[in-house]
Amino acid sequence: MTLEIGGALQTHRDYDANINDWDKVDNVIAGKVTQYLRNVGRNEPDATYAATRQDEYADGAVLHNFTLKTRDGMQGAIFLRAPTIELPKQLEYLLDDCDGNGLDLIQQAQESVDQDLRKGRLGLLVDMPSTEEVPTLAQIESGEIVPRIQLYRAQDILDWKTIRYGSMQKLVSITLREEYDTANGGLGDYTPQYQYRVLGLDGDGYYYQQIWYQQENKEMQVMSAGGSADVYPRINGQLSREIPFYFIGADNNSYKVGTQPLLPIANLNIGHFRNSADTEENSFIASQAMLILSLSEHIDRQEWKEDNPNGVFGGSRQGLNVGPGGSATYIQADESDKAMKLMEIKEGQAVQLGAQLITPTQQVTAEAARIQQGANSSILSSVAQNVTAAYRKAIEKCGEFLGVTQEVKFSLSNDFFYQSLTAQERAQWVSEIMMGITPADLFYDRLRQTGEIPDDLVNEQVVAMIKEQGPMGMTVEPTNDAIEEEEADGDA
Repeated sequence: MTLEIGGALQTHRDYDANINDWDKVDNVIAGKVTQYLRNVGRNEPDATYAATRQDEYADGAVLHNFTLKTRDGMQGAIFLRAPTIELPKQLEYLLDDCDGNGLDLIQQAQESVDQDLRKGRLGLLVDMPSTEEVPTLAQIESGEIVPRIQLYRAQDILDWKTIRYGSMQKLVSITLREEYDTANGGLGDYTPQYQYRVLGLDGDGYYYQQIWYQQENKEMQVMSAGGSADVYPRINGQLSREIPFYFIGADNNSYKVGTQPLLPIANLNIGHFRNSADTEENSFIASQAMLILSLSEHIDRQEWKEDNPNGVFGGSRQGLNVGPGGSATYIQADESDKAMKLMEIKEGQAVQLGAQLITPTQQVTAEAARIQQGANSSILSSVAQNVTAAYRKAIEKCGEFLGVTQEVKFSLSNDFFYQSLTAQERAQWVSEIMMGITPADLFYDRLRQTGEIPDDLVNEQVVAMIKEQGPMGMTVEPTNDAIEEEEADGDA
């Protein structure tokens, strides 16, 4: 057990070390970044003026959200081609409603990829309403009693504990935060609250669940039913010795917190935003000319103030008397583009970081980076493979809950970009095919990689379509069936 009655909510030390960075990437993608600006009014003696100056400083900043654009591009690359999914009939309900809230399997996989790119950390829980018996076919088909796959963000995986069993590190407890609506108030009101689901293995090694909540004094209290706080989910009618929770990371799928792919770009984005605020403030304050008056020795300050109680106008709308020998000049700061240069530098660094995220990490040529093997060493490939592995296990576990033993297929594509052929490459392919040294099927496979042939169109269908079409500009010879059909029409 990771929580105690009357105790405080506990979080893992790695959670505490990373929560701010997880929130930071979420905030940047959501455009909520003013909190990361410098406090320019901190040393102002007047609190009202300090707040006004800070607001003006923040209002001038412009967010160029290249973190969001990078996320969109990377997520789109993984789902450029449709995932491969083949499920037994009893599990096909996952395709339409994966989590019980109407989110289908592909949509949840997209959310998982998004969270993995942002934080390199999330998890999947396979859960099912508790029942002593194996659910009937009618209960499964109605969706009344079926296992679901629930997604938990990094911020909602609060605590975990593992123990080594022989050569294997086994998860023995984990605390998950869940949001729910109290349904208080009128139509449209939303009052989010949190409960805490503890998954663990008891002294005999059996999997159980507990639900906890925080009292107003922040002390933890466990919910109980029938005098017991422990609920023992059954898998195909049997108690389980495994917690059906699967971590997903950017490096691997271990319980350890790993790389956060978009954090370096988010940090640069915040720096870029700060430079934007500095540039705008500097332009407003220092770019405007300041009038300097040198009064004549024949006019003292008091006399000048009496003659000009409202100050003076700049420009040619009003004359100015400074007395014999006096002068008036304008001063203006020299043009400075230092902040702009810093913004340009950060933009270049962001491009470099983005390129490292979607291309092989080893030093290779641009041409070599296009081949499939290059994708296997990239962050995109790691994310796709890790999400694939976790979902495959989760779907198989859903099958175990229902006693389904048929094979499950689920995989995200590793072909992230359409790789177009040049005219020279096309000519080379055609030449080798005509010479008989390269199979035409390989050329069709290559065209499928470029997107010029649909993924669901097999090579035999391509060949059949070509034969039916015939060479362009030439008449296709009629088949015997067509001739016979034409003669029959003529006799009629």
